[in-house]
Amino acid sequence: MNGYSKSKINDLDLKDWKEYKDILTDSLWLIGERDKSGAHNNAYHGNFIPQIPNQMMQRFTKKGDVILDAFLGNGTTLIESKRLGRHGIGIELIPEVARSAIQNINRELPNGKKVFTEVIVADSTTKDAREKVL
Repeated sequence: MNGYSKSKINDLDLKDWKEYKDILTDSLWLIGERDKSGAHNNAYHGNFIPQIPNQMMQRFTKKGDVILDAFLGNGTTLIESKRLGRHGIGIELIPEVARSAIQNINRELPNGKKVFTEVIVADSTTKDAREKVL
């Protein structure tokens, strides 16, 4: 990309935004197969495909930003944040699920990016959870 114009909300060159091969630029996202690379798996009943948080982070965050997942589940969003060089905080209500997410997140290699990830066991709707994040 030629560095013509940088966005304030992401790391994309606005002049060449349609040229990014890994970003879906159409209004309808046709995602073929679930990404099962690295630490991703679909063992948890409520998780979504990793391509969704990946697309959102590439479009609306920059490297070094902090991603908050208030319903962490299996850790899909924090795995993607780690891959993309974003810091990640996840809140999970169920301790066993949080432990599984930590294992999944830790299995993902840092790819040379220095980012932190933190998993908080709490009810994300409570003041206590908000205080733990802040």
